[in-house]
Amino acid sequence: MSTTEYRLWDEDNKQYIYFNLNNLEDSVEVLAGFLDYFSKDYLTKHPAEQYSGVKDKNRKKIYKGDKLKGFEINGIYGEYIVEFMMGAFVAYHDGTGNIEQLCFIAPCLIEVIGNIHEGEYK
Repeated sequence: MSTTEYRLWDEDNKQYIYFNLNNLEDSVEVLAGFLDYFSKDYLTKHPAEQYSGVKDKNRKKIYKGDKLKGFEINGIYGEYIVEFMMGAFVAYHDGTGNIEQLCFIAPCLIEVIGNIHEGEYK
């Protein structure tokens, strides 16, 4: 059975906390720990970001909220944000609305260049 991996942005320390939910007992412990550390309001505004199951050309895991480059969709080459829409992880171009399922883009082209919590997407 594969492991579902997540990350959660820690605004105070400006870094991600990575975790997985292997079984129900671990899940309860992890989530209870987050509720002790983060407020419910914070977790509502900063939901956990799931690993897409895809790695970029440098073998870096791609998570929801990552900023990508290195490919084009419908003739538009640029930077894309990973979202979860319509039951799938997609690369979404904010300026044009171009969208493509992540699994249909050759991983050898994709490069993670940031995320929504750091830099201009903050």
